[in-house]
Amino acid sequence: MDPTAAAAATTSLAASTAASSSRAGAKVVANLLSAETFYENFLELLAQLTSLCLTDEETESIASSLKRFHATLQRVSSRSSMSGSPTAWRVGGSGSIPSTPIADDDSPWEVPKPLRCHHAGTCVQHCTRGWLRSFAVGYMIKYAVGTLPLLFSPRKLLARPDLLRRELNRDTVQFALFLSSFTSGYKALYCALRRAVTAVYAARPHWWADADRPAFLKKIAAFLAGTLASAAILLDRNKTRRTAICLYFLTRAIEFQTKYNFTEWRKNRELRRLGDASPPPPLESADSAIGITPRESATASPVPPSSPPSPKTAVSRVDQARAFLAALLKRMDDKLPDFLAGSAGVVTMMLASSQILFAYVAMPDTLAQSYMSFLLTHGGQRDRMGPLVAHALRLMGRTVWRTSGHADKVDLFCPMPHGAGTGAGPMPLRAGDRFNMCAMIHPDTPSCAGFSAKCFVTSFIRSAKLYAPLNLAMTLVLGSKRARKAPLQTMVRLVTSTVRSSTFLAGYVMTAWTATCIFRNATGTEHISFYLVNGMLSGAWSLIEAPSRRLELGLYCLPRALESLWRALIILGVLPRVPRDAAERAAMPVAKRALATVLTDKRVGEPLYFALSTGLLMALYEAEPHIISPGYKNVMTRFFGVN
Repeated sequence: MDPTAAAAATTSLAASTAASSSRAGAKVVANLLSAETFYENFLELLAQLTSLCLTDEETESIASSLKRFHATLQRVSSRSSMSGSPTAWRVGGSGSIPSTPIADDDSPWEVPKPLRCHHAGTCVQHCTRGWLRSFAVGYMIKYAVGTLPLLFSPRKLLARPDLLRRELNRDTVQFALFLSSFTSGYKALYCALRRAVTAVYAARPHWWADADRPAFLKKIAAFLAGTLASAAILLDRNKTRRTAICLYFLTRAIEFQTKYNFTEWRKNRELRRLGDASPPPPLESADSAIGITPRESATASPVPPSSPPSPKTAVSRVDQARAFLAALLKRMDDKLPDFLAGSAGVVTMMLASSQILFAYVAMPDTLAQSYMSFLLTHGGQRDRMGPLVAHALRLMGRTVWRTSGHADKVDLFCPMPHGAGTGAGPMPLRAGDRFNMCAMIHPDTPSCAGFSAKCFVTSFIRSAKLYAPLNLAMTLVLGSKRARKAPLQTMVRLVTSTVRSSTFLAGYVMTAWTATCIFRNATGTEHISFYLVNGMLSGAWSLIEAPSRRLELGLYCLPRALESLWRALIILGVLPRVPRDAAERAAMPVAKRALATVLTDKRVGEPLYFALSTGLLMALYEAEPHIISPGYKNVMTRFFGVN
């Protein structure tokens, strides 16, 4: 039908409906409205379906074309005249927060930019597309991680091809559901909270006189949306993976929040220094008041040359020392922010390594089993002790507590399995051995110095076997273009990176085992603090690594250290625990019982600190994106997009 004719027919239909109030006319109007509502829903559904197989740019291009076509149909029909509303949005897409709504008195006001929806398409499209994409990506990632080891065992894969279907299970679906529900839930809540704030803004615009308040409310909305969306972690039933995810988000939230606080402190510090260093305004002299220039003043009344200073007025050496010390302190103060920023990674690595290595020897049950297996392999104990390594390590821990004067901690942190004995007898000493621990750490090498050299060489070879294929794979995947353009430089960089990382890990392992030998031989005694200091010294080997990798190494170890410390505090009774007995639990105060449940029950504590972590991360992502590292910001942008 010709659009002009259709418009004329629709206009006449509207006029006849307005003239007569018959039921037939009302039914026609109702059918017309329901048909257009169905057409809008059809366009919405079509836009959602196209987002399944298209990129963002292609999807939004098609959605924009459909919207323009829909607007053309509205202009040639009488629908716009019948459905006019005094509160309709003047600018903005359907379902998103526009920039300029019209109030009841037809006076437009400007919605602050931080409170607008910046995503393309409607809010429903944005959330639906995010859910579908995140589910597909999460499912593929989980499946790829589960089946990737099979690609390195082609014989096993050919013998049992059904292993490829092993990862198509409920666990993969649960992980994909968690990821998709978290991302889409955050987008929906963030849009809804901004809508609520905008509604309040429209009703009471005089509340928003402060220009910084919309940006603050944007950050609050992002924090609340991230906190509420974190409830999706309950969909993941894998306890080990859920703990790893929660700890990872916690460490990243600590990193970026600390970086934000440090940036604000540095900025305020520079502003204060500039304010203190600003010179006072020049005073107007009598000569300048009568128009005499400094040159004319100097010519008219020359200053007589000063006489050489007398010994009494000469600057003393004490004053010179004070001036030198003040200048030195000023230079140190100027370099303090750079020093703190550069040493953050090394300090984090040293503190985390201290807890991890102490737990490795004296509290093995506080470390996760998977990470404990990693330490046994790369620490060299598995190669030296074979299948008895777990039993030998437990005996080593009992010896540490007993010989350092803490016999009451032996059964608390290193209990022996049933039927394995008590391990109370001392380790037989060899000729030349002075301490039981030296005999247990290097039983096949009498000399501590000889064991140190041997430990470094074997650890370097083992580390090179780990880092060489890893760096090669990263170079081929991420730096293939650079490798084709400059193959020699790429090879040199690959070898240098492998040697540097292997030296770091070899020095780390060597110091972890031999530093305690040096302390024992130097002091002639055994002390529990030796096993804390050796971890700090081992972590200092991260100085060999590139500056960009030091903080990453520290943040890799930090979640393991925090989990180990949390379990140790529970074992020591520092953190309150809920009694198992019903009578004792009922007699416990409600506030103390709630605190104990949060601090000691992972089913309650994990979702809470995960919610706090995600809230902080999303607030920084939306309001302070420059704080987040480029690599992590790119990953977050791929999942959360522009909101």
